[in-house]
Amino acid sequence: MKIKKYINFLLFEKVDEYISHIMLDIHKTIKNFSELNYYLDLREKYGISFYINIEKNEKKTLPIYHANVSIKEMLKKEFVDFVIEFYIEDDKIDNNKIFEILSHEISHVYQLINGDDKYFESFNKMKNIEEFKNTVVEYKGDFLNYIYYNFLHELDARVNQVYEGYLYSKLETLEEMINQFNKGKLFNILMFIGNFNHNNLLNIYNHDELVELTNQFNILYGMEKIKKEELTKYYYSWENVFKENSIKYIKLSEEAIEQAYNKQKRYVEKKLYSYDETILNEKIEYNCDQEILKLVEEFKKIYNKK
Repeated sequence: MKIKKYINFLLFEKVDEYISHIMLDIHKTIKNFSELNYYLDLREKYGISFYINIEKNEKKTLPIYHANVSIKEMLKKEFVDFVIEFYIEDDKIDNNKIFEILSHEISHVYQLINGDDKYFESFNKMKNIEEFKNTVVEYKGDFLNYIYYNFLHELDARVNQVYEGYLYSKLETLEEMINQFNKGKLFNILMFIGNFNHNNLLNIYNHDELVELTNQFNILYGMEKIKKEELTKYYYSWENVFKENSIKYIKLSEEAIEQAYNKQKRYVEKKLYSYDETILNEKIEYNCDQEILKLVEEFKKIYNKK
């Protein structure tokens, strides 16, 4: 069930601004993740609430931090409830890593409820492609991974994640922050995207097999079928898309780091991992309009009759 169909009155001009404000409020509530389960009631200001569940295991090799968000219930007594599940393998919990990933997952929440068709299209395509991956033996050349990393909702959420990750870095200069980013996972993903070579994919497949596989993919992705003689042009077009997104989102990520650095300079003299009280006390008011709440109540009456 599409959220937009029922909550199209929540329209936000800039998702990233709301994520930043929500993260400030979360930092006020949670200083560190000393427990494994949390409930954040943000309905008064933002119309939503979150359950955060953490599964913590000891580190086996390298630290692992993974999270995903799912809609717990569409509408009930609360406005909207979301569940964010964390899976962690580490000797001790890295609070900053959780806050960083949390901003990514909350970005997806607002992408879902802000009523923008481009995000619904992106989520729906991802759902279809995940089903496609379960029906084919293998799509060689990592093509589906390139597709996944290029979904709009993932690209944009990673920029918010970068901003949160560097907002209170202990690094002293912007150059140090950029250099650290260039050595990290999110940068490596963007570099991976830009390294797609259409000839590599064309060379490892029999073209009769590839055009059949491609057209299965196209049906689920919402694209027209192609002919065998169009394979080169088709995958070269994807190569251009991947490279353009790689360049664009590296630039956006660097801009997000610069924004985080500049905000840090304005408010904090001593660099800290945790949020400074000056920032936490910054007054940001986004109270839900009473007319919106009335609309919610009217919808719930209709919805519960079904």
